[in-house]
Formats: sequence, C-alpha cells, structure tokens
Amino acid sequence: MRSLGGAVAAAVASAVLAAGLLACGPRGRAGAAELPAATEVAVGERFDVRLESNPSTGFSWTLRGGADGGVVRLVGSTFVPPPAPSPGEPPPVGRSGQEVFAFEAVAPGRTTLDFAYARSWEKGVGPEKVVAHVVRVR
Repeated sequence: MRSLGGAVAAAVASAVLAAGLLACGPRGRAGAAELPAATEVAVGERFDVRLESNPSTGFSWTLRGGADGGVVRLVGSTFVPPPAPSPGEPPPVGRSGQEVFAFEAVAPGRTTLDFAYARSWEKGVGPEKVVAHVVRVR
C-alpha cells in the first residue's frame, strides 16, 4: 500500500501532466470544432469564416498570403465581441469573441484560405495557431 504522501504526490504529478498537455494542445493547428473542413458555395455567393479570438491577449487572426482572387475575394473582416451577460450591459472584458472574415465567390474553382493567430509585434515567433480552410466554388 502506498503512503498518503506518495498518493498525493502521484495525483499532483498526474494533474500537472494533464494540465500541461491540455495547455499545449495541438500547437500550430486550430481545433476541428472551430471550423468545418471545407465550404462549398456558388459563384456570387458570400460566406464567412469565423475564428475564435481574444484580442485582449494581443493575438489576432490574419489571412496569410491573401485569398486566391481568381476564385474568392476578401470582402472584409471584423471582430464580434462575446454577448453581454444582460441586456444593456457591456460585454465582459477579457472573454473571447470571433473574428469574422467575409468572402465572395467570384469564379468556379478550389482554393485554400490560410489563417494565422499571432501577435503582430512578435518577430521570429511562429503563430500560436494556424488554420487551412478549403473553399470550393461551383
């Protein structure tokens, strides 16, 4: 039988390991729950790509390399804050919202939109997350 001290130490070590694994997550990739694998749209149709974001941390999403203008074009982007807890109250500070990128399909084809979640002032540091989103225009 293990001593109580040994059992506590083992439990703490397991908790620290589990927390570390959760905190690390799949660095370099956003979770699949954040974005569908692909979007299929018709020419002339508009669509949004919504990514969870928390600008209070200094991080923001950028579209890397732009969009393939022959298939889709970026119409604009905006940050949508989290909903207020009660009507008339401001949204809570420090909670994540969504960065919304609006696109329009301009011609049939397939393209991949690459997004990076990073702090713009950190030079020489890779993004915290990246997302590659496939778009098919019919």
